[in-house]
Amino acid sequence: MLPIRLNKKFEIRRNLPELLAAIRHFDWPKALLYVDRLEGNLDQSFFGREHNFNPGDDGEPLYHYFADQFSRIKFWVTINRSDEARYRQARRIIDELFEKITPKMPADPFEALKYVYDEIRSDWNAYWESQDPQGIQALQDDLDELRKLEPKFKACDENAYKQYREILKSTGPVSASLSSLQGRPSDKMRENMFSRVQELLSNIETLMDLR
Repeated sequence: MLPIRLNKKFEIRRNLPELLAAIRHFDWPKALLYVDRLEGNLDQSFFGREHNFNPGDDGEPLYHYFADQFSRIKFWVTINRSDEARYRQARRIIDELFEKITPKMPADPFEALKYVYDEIRSDWNAYWESQDPQGIQALQDDLDELRKLEPKFKACDENAYKQYREILKSTGPVSASLSSLQGRPSDKMRENMFSRVQELLSNIETLMDLR
């Protein structure tokens, strides 16, 4: 997934592959269009809400960094150079940008759990309101991140790991329900999904309270 806590995550999921495909195929007019879309969605996401991303080591404000990176991407998308050089340079800057804004998973197991919990709540609320099919994959990705925390909790005390195992059990029904959703889900399917997600979140909250 895009491991970014954004309120425009679904749009960015579309924007980034579109942009990468356009530059890979040297379709520069389309690439410029997708750069503008991506810049707009990232701007709204980061500067329309609180975020936990720090400025660079030189103290540069994040919005200055954004503006500079997108200016550099547009330079290579529009400059009259060989297609290969334009692709190589634009791709490098895009990779740098997403490396910069992607938060690192906390080393502490409970802080990591809180991070994934917030992701699940955010993506679930967005999907519940929009029913955007991309929300299904976003939630499946969140469940994968939750499962990856097992080594961290194995190293914790027995009670914490036992509760973590309860969380893992509750991910199964949620994942199965997500996989069964096609098109616009019925009210019954939504009700069933809501119940399973609430059980998962409750199990996570129980473990967080053990700290």
